[in-house]
Amino acid sequence: MRNKVIYMLDKLVMGNNHVMFNSAISLIIARIYKDHQVIFTGESTHINQVAQNNSFIENLVCRSYEELPLPQSNIKKLLPWIKKKLGDLLYIEKFYRRTKKDGAAIFFTCLSTTSLYYACLRFRNSRKPVYFVLHGEVEFIFKKDARLVDKVKGRIYRATLGMMEKHMHCIVLSDIVKMALEKKQVLTSERIIAIDHPIVDRQITHSALNADTIIFAHIGSAMQKKRSELFWELADKFRNESIQRKSEFSVIGKLDPEFVGLATDSVKVLSENNQSISQEKYEQFIHNADYAVFTFDNDNYVYRVSGALMDAILYGKPIIALRQDYIEYLFQVGGNIGFLCDNMDKMQELIKRLINKEPVLLEQYTVQQQRLKALKEMFSVKSVAEQLNKQL
Repeated sequence: MRNKVIYMLDKLVMGNNHVMFNSAISLIIARIYKDHQVIFTGESTHINQVAQNNSFIENLVCRSYEELPLPQSNIKKLLPWIKKKLGDLLYIEKFYRRTKKDGAAIFFTCLSTTSLYYACLRFRNSRKPVYFVLHGEVEFIFKKDARLVDKVKGRIYRATLGMMEKHMHCIVLSDIVKMALEKKQVLTSERIIAIDHPIVDRQITHSALNADTIIFAHIGSAMQKKRSELFWELADKFRNESIQRKSEFSVIGKLDPEFVGLATDSVKVLSENNQSISQEKYEQFIHNADYAVFTFDNDNYVYRVSGALMDAILYGKPIIALRQDYIEYLFQVGGNIGFLCDNMDKMQELIKRLINKEPVLLEQYTVQQQRLKALKEMFSVKSVAEQLNKQL
């Protein structure tokens, strides 16, 4: 009989977002604490998908709460946003009281900046181990040319991490983040646990390179922080080749408002009416692609790990990317998993050679898929569980 409980809470993510990560991290926690019951609470649609993915785990229980999405209009969303923030704080208070009785350890897998602040403040009085997984918001600490609102978030985030007690730790998703936090003197080494971003254990059959039309995919939503406009520029350079069916440039995701007007014949947007793509179609679109293209720079997606990158690894899609700290880390540990480009001119030159089917490049495809498979094993639930268990 399991008397002690490990509590997990995600009070931010909704729907399909982060399903792979939360499925993997809950599986990891359930394996590490196999003699405990693990209760993971999240938004209903999201947590139901996590529960479905991990239905075989006997000591994992998924519980849900209801959350309505905010209106799109900034004016209309103001009052609902305030209501949501107050609701988040009240929920964390309720969560604190619930964990006092039988909680052996508490894991927060994703929180907003304000929720993180309140959770850290409230759980300072809990002498049980408390762990906060840090995601994208940690970027605000390091951004140089951030918006005012992001600068405020960065200061709140830094102040929050600075008030953590000895029983509280942060879990970050690469050594890059850990070293940056130490260098900035935000946290000491003892307060930081670094693991790789886990990838769910799924047997994926890698698809062969398309014989006729080579498909270059932008995985995930198109947005400015991904510098997605560069993908459009690439596609426009090869418009004639796309018309001749030698190449295809596809966006597997929604478009942020500023990209809706950029939709051209050069780019195939696979989201119908700019709505979310179902998980089944999302996976099929990635399966059909040949290469995954990333145009990140060091201002974004260094301190937050892109789920799209993890999907490229999972589905064995060789990566074409500009040099960027985290992506270079993947190439360092993974080997030949694609092509790194010094600039957009080099990327354009590479894609032209791929479209022209130069043997010296295409012959690497199978090797690149093999290396991606090996990298997936390095980031597997089993491997990351070993990383985490050694540091708890």
